[in-house]
Amino acid sequence: MAKDHNEFTLTVPELAEIMGRSEQYVRLAMERGEINVGSCRDNGKGKRNSYLISKKLVEDFLGDITDKLNEIRNR
Repeated sequence: MAKDHNEFTLTVPELAEIMGRSEQYVRLAMERGEINVGSCRDNGKGKRNSYLISKKLVEDFLGDITDKLNEIRNR
């Protein structure tokens, strides 16, 4: 599990697990604007994009995720 999270943000793998989707789905859906849960930044040709996923926006979209997120993070 990635350790680059805090109480206000999620990682792509965390959101993918909560949604029951693949990480690739989450990335593509964010890039295309199909899910509005944060922002995606293109870091240039050949470089990886950066994703900032807001816990509040995810909860606006999916409902309360606190228990599931804590379960994922405490593994």
